[in-house]
Amino acid sequence: MTGSVGDAEDIVQDAFLGLTRARQAGTTIADPKAYLATAVTRLGINYLAPGKPLHGPERVARLLAGLLRRGRFVGASLRPAWLNGQPGAVGYDAAGRVITVFELGVADGMVQAIRAVVNPDKLRHIGPVSDVARLPERSP
Repeated sequence: MTGSVGDAEDIVQDAFLGLTRARQAGTTIADPKAYLATAVTRLGINYLAPGKPLHGPERVARLLAGLLRRGRFVGASLRPAWLNGQPGAVGYDAAGRVITVFELGVADGMVQAIRAVVNPDKLRHIGPVSDVARLPERSP
């Protein structure tokens, strides 16, 4: 995702630091492996210049394939769903708890945007929310 070993190592270190901080704050992490996989994925996505669109079908497909591969590694799954009149999916952890919701903004038969909701308060109406959805934000 980053194109740089050093940047990738920094992201992994930030993920472990987040896990350590969460545990020190008294947060119980039921599945540390899933927590770290999700943290690394989110930090990697954040690294891609938030607010700067990812262009090109190959780059978008590579990003989505990487996310799905990482998710399967920890037992996560995606179930297709219609969200706000658009196709999308709900992501679940290995225990069947909600991690995220993805909506595909489709126009003229092509995906124009991918929107994700990870806010636990907004996910709660779908079902029980995973610990991974409660990851702390990256500190500056």
